[in-house]
Amino acid sequence: MEYEEIHAAATRAGLTCSAFVIRTVRTAIREQRPLDGALVAMHAELRSASHQVNAVGVNLNQLVRHANAHGQVPESVTWLAAYCFQVVRRTEAVIVELGRRLP
Repeated sequence: MEYEEIHAAATRAGLTCSAFVIRTVRTAIREQRPLDGALVAMHAELRSASHQVNAVGVNLNQLVRHANAHGQVPESVTWLAAYCFQVVRRTEAVIVELGRRLP
């Protein structure tokens, strides 16, 4: 339920869920609202996950180019795709937990 609320708010703001959460947390920090350590840790985890997904996307793009050029899919595509899904699932879980903790 919390994810849907975050997703709806992010959509209204024209942002992805993670960008919306990051913007919300940064705004809270700028306004000097007290945040507990768990929220700060979640923010860091979301930033890390965003970097990981980006890196995996770059690697997948390179592997797809290789597959198109050589007519074969490298074995690492399966591993990278599974890793990407794992990171995305963890990110979604952090977004939901963050939503529960936000006022």
